[in-house]
Amino acid sequence: MQRNQTSYRADGGNGYFLTAAQRYENVLIVNFSGTNEQSRSVVEEALRESLAAEQGARAEAAQQRQRFREVLTQMPAYIAVYQGPDHIYQFVNPSYQSLFPYRSFLGRPFREGTPESVELGVVALFDQVYQTGRAYASNLRSSRTVVLAGVG
Repeated sequence: MQRNQTSYRADGGNGYFLTAAQRYENVLIVNFSGTNEQSRSVVEEALRESLAAEQGARAEAAQQRQRFREVLTQMPAYIAVYQGPDHIYQFVNPSYQSLFPYRSFLGRPFREGTPESVELGVVALFDQVYQTGRAYASNLRSSRTVVLAGVG
């Protein structure tokens, strides 16, 4: 008789099927037994509870990210979020997009989305903030404030 144990994920935890196969003359007999309904050890139960709690925490974090994104989208300030050393656009709110109505930004490096920023020294500022992790703030003539905050 050939026996096999196959793992799978179900109900927020790990389980497995036990399969047993045996040939009887011209017939192959295969038995599948699921183990999710069997009693579990204290460690297995603790693991299942921990995995369920983790899934709940991930769902809550996803909801919070979505709410934060909605707030950023509705703000009248010009907001863009960049990632990595090339400052790839990850998010642009409608106010920011209104500055450049015919440009597409998402997934592109900052220097490609706003090529004029290279000569103006803005890319160098972005690089500095990214490399050092120190925020940069500047007041512009029209009472607007530019803030660059980096997470290295």
